Amino acid sequence: MGFNNAYERIKKRGFIKQEGTSFEEFLHRDINKSFAQVWEELANIPFDEVDGELFLAEDWYFFTKGTSREDVWHGLEDLYGVAIGDLL
Repeated sequence: MGFNNAYERIKKRGFIKQEGTSFEEFLHRDINKSFAQVWEELANIPFDEVDGELFLAEDWYFFTKGTSREDVWHGLEDLYGVAIGDLL
């Protein structure tokens, strides 16, 4: 999967904090992390519960505070080409 294609899918879903900046920082600094490493990091990121749904309590990589857990999962699926539902 090309990162330009992943970027466009993630941008279309509305996950980019500021045009280019956060995603580009992620690509330069963190893209060599495996999906397993990023997934493990996500387990330590705080979420707020609202009406039974979980939302990021802080910005994480290029996801903004308030992004739902499911949207984070979809963004990671787009970026890494995995199906998180198959992993749970």
